[in-house]
Amino acid sequence: MVHAGSAPASPARATSARRSVRVALALFALSLAVRLAIVLASGFNGLYGQDAYAYVDYARQISSGRLAGPFYWPLGYPLLVAIASLGVLDLARAGQIVSLMSGSAIAPLAYWIAHDLPLDDRVRKDAAVVAGALAAVSGQLIQASLVVMSDAAALFAATVGAAALLRYGVARGSAGARTPPGGPIYTAEGRADSSRSPGRPGWLLVLAGTFLAMATGCRWIFGLLFVPAALFCIDLWRSGRLPWKAIVIAAASGTVLILPHLLIARTFPSQLVDHPWLASWSPANAIRTVFDNADGHFEYRWPPALYYLEPALHPFFISPVFSVFIARGAWAMRGTPALLLLGGWMAIQYGFLIGVPLENFRFGLAYFVPVILFAAVGLAVALPRARLRGLVLAIGLATTIPFAARGLGGLLHLSADERAVVEQLKAALPPGATVVTMGLTERLIRDTAFKVVELYHESPSTLQRLTCTARSLHLVIDTQAIARQWAGRAPARTLADLQRRHALRLIGSAARWDVYRIVPSAGC
Repeated sequence: MVHAGSAPASPARATSARRSVRVALALFALSLAVRLAIVLASGFNGLYGQDAYAYVDYARQISSGRLAGPFYWPLGYPLLVAIASLGVLDLARAGQIVSLMSGSAIAPLAYWIAHDLPLDDRVRKDAAVVAGALAAVSGQLIQASLVVMSDAAALFAATVGAAALLRYGVARGSAGARTPPGGPIYTAEGRADSSRSPGRPGWLLVLAGTFLAMATGCRWIFGLLFVPAALFCIDLWRSGRLPWKAIVIAAASGTVLILPHLLIARTFPSQLVDHPWLASWSPANAIRTVFDNADGHFEYRWPPALYYLEPALHPFFISPVFSVFIARGAWAMRGTPALLLLGGWMAIQYGFLIGVPLENFRFGLAYFVPVILFAAVGLAVALPRARLRGLVLAIGLATTIPFAARGLGGLLHLSADERAVVEQLKAALPPGATVVTMGLTERLIRDTAFKVVELYHESPSTLQRLTCTARSLHLVIDTQAIARQWAGRAPARTLADLQRRHALRLIGSAARWDVYRIVPSAGC
């Protein structure tokens, strides 16, 4: 049935649509195959450091219906893991599956978004393939897809939200560049011809509001995307292509999903209002290189203003071969609502990150999707000759892969080191031993029968009582990291007091971890 105001689908368009679906499915299959191959070859279960274990623990609490207390991050990702665990017995594997599927789906989503950009047919099609390829092989995105962390799930949800908004704009004749049989949607000025606007797919706005809220419920930083999304919608509304009732419905759909997170955050202010990122956020941080925060003391090589450009420059994200085309791609979309959405996404998250008093390589992934879209468009516009464009694409991908392999190797090596330390401790210490540690706490709790004590939470007085009462007491720490990162802070002071009062006998080392037996002094 053909609705009023819509053009009948031609056989050529139907064939093109089927081809697009096949390419998108191929991109998803390629992305998933690469990630699964790494998991199967390495045996990596997605757990490393401390944060991944915290997500699994809270997912376990959600699954059991017994919440032990507030969670430091929003609840979206642990909830997804709990749901996924209904079909997977191991919560860690369930979390990894959520990340694998989310990260793999970003390549076809980038492909579809590129198809909806305000460009001519040739540029859109070429840019779509490039964007999908960049998402499929990006080292940082692959890494986010392997770990039990919220990054991939949040980015997936945000990308679905952006794709839905752009698709709505296409259907309303404003955001995209679909070319119906009668002529182009866009005028020479880059504005849409509303006379060719088909239908009112309001469900896309509900989808956009729902998934943007879902992204925020996985990582708070994605709440910033409501600003460029609002600008996009205002532009459509001003041009008469977005009824105000549709805006209300879209806003309501997002509010329903995000409201529980906000209510919990109000009850436990440390989740959002008092979060160190907000409490210590300052534009002055953009040019600093030395920070003291809840995670310790840090001296960085680059200030955040430069460091957080890495999603557009570092080969673990994207090859510099493609970086040179990013500005050209943004320029090609000038004057369009699509630039408001994608450029706003990139600008607002970069602007927030440079004011955060902490540098973390994975944080920049939050605005990686517009980066690859701009790069793909810029490449397609600047190099219209297919052979030259294919050569540059091949060179760029070839230079990305070694950096991806190196970065992923570092993650897998870190996880292997942690597993090796745990196995050595299980062999060397009695099962009922008490182990004071920092950095290995959650892994030891999960994988051993030791009584595990987190050094960060101990004071000189509490550790003194433990030393005088515990049997078979040991200390497992990264000595250099504590001296460097926690100099003058509570963990280092507590450790220094322990060394002053009692004897620490080094009984072994594994990777970067030192293992001590704590011998109580006669004063106990």
